[in-house]
Amino acid sequence: MYTYSSLSEDPRCAALLPTWKALESQWIAVQAQQRFLNLAIVQAQQRVDLADEELDRVVDLVDDATKKKQPSKA
Repeated sequence: MYTYSSLSEDPRCAALLPTWKALESQWIAVQAQQRFLNLAIVQAQQRVDLADEELDRVVDLVDDATKKKQPSKA
């Protein structure tokens, strides 16, 4: 915003304003893509976390079943 204001208010920089506007549009698009990708990363991590919890549950069930089948060492 400050750069845009500076370019638009300073007559010596007026020729740079169209270039700045084009770069700013690209920048906004890149930021939108970055937010989209960050969300995709978080969603993927959530799926990994859920799968990990399910795997832990299965391992615990197998461990419990294995312990019940083993003779006690008393």
